[in-house]
Amino acid sequence: MEATYPQHTDGTGSSNATVSFKSSFGASDANFAWNEWALFNASSAGRMLNRRVTALGTKTSGTTWTLTISLSLA
Repeated sequence: MEATYPQHTDGTGSSNATVSFKSSFGASDANFAWNEWALFNASSAGRMLNRRVTALGTKTSGTTWTLTISLSLA
């Protein structure tokens, strides 16, 4: 996760609170088809907070991808 994350905003009368998470994957990391993502509370053996199955494309070596997840808290 990026150094300044997670970030949050407080809810107001017209909008919900949100929490945002952001991670970057460098040239030699996660080089495969990204068909799902999941958010955990630890780097290994943690509890899953959220998961989404969606085709994001195939990351190849030499590229850097950034994944940002924003959750709305009602």
